[in-house]
Amino acid sequence: MPYLIDGHNLIGQMRSLKLSDPDDEAKLVMILGRFAMRRNRRVVVVFDRGVPGQNVLSTNHVSVQFARSPSDADTKIIKQLRRLVSPREWVLVSSDRALTSVADEVGTRVIRSHEFAAILAAMDAPPPFDAERAAAHAHVPGKQLGEWFDVFGVDEDVAQAPIDLQKKPKPNPLPSRRQKKTDPRFAVQSEPEPTNNNPVPREADGRVRRSRGGPHPISSEGEPLHKPPPPVHPDEIDEWLKFFGVDDDVL
Repeated sequence: MPYLIDGHNLIGQMRSLKLSDPDDEAKLVMILGRFAMRRNRRVVVVFDRGVPGQNVLSTNHVSVQFARSPSDADTKIIKQLRRLVSPREWVLVSSDRALTSVADEVGTRVIRSHEFAAILAAMDAPPPFDAERAAAHAHVPGKQLGEWFDVFGVDEDVAQAPIDLQKKPKPNPLPSRRQKKTDPRFAVQSEPEPTNNNPVPREADGRVRRSRGGPHPISSEGEPLHKPPPPVHPDEIDEWLKFFGVDDDVL
């Protein structure tokens, strides 16, 4: 929904701006620019007592127009209201009765300047005070710090000493030989010996028993060298015998 704004009529209702300020137009355009970006709205503002055709203050979101006099500004806004293709989709910001009456005729919504000034002021106002949020981020009073230091066993002088952020911290010293022997933090953890469920067969003198074959030969590490063949079905045996031309009776 685009806005058509009577510029100086709005400035007269804003506490942060003054008509006597030579930069009042530029300041209002900056405020309207923030409003347009946050609301994603198009804004057209018309100022009087300016140079006709001057548009150096226009931005991507705010179109600025100037008229020669206040009467010319009213005439300019009235012409724009009557030429709107969809006047019901526009909003006129002004308290001038001549302008608001025309807006009522064409069906354009009207927001009084003092009402729109309140909207702009609320846009930049700080958020309201939240008591619960403030309590959650409250600081511990100085009188209670000593009690908390005692609870956690912290030296108060060390805790409140100033910290030099420019000073580089010292690295931890290397442990001494005595610390390595007595301090459990530096003790070398011995690795557990691997357990072998299939011990390597050895001779009586401790030598590894060498396999000499047999029905189940094994390697020097105790692993079987050959896996037993899978069982063969009798029907498969008959087929192989027929393939090689062997007589079953001979076997």
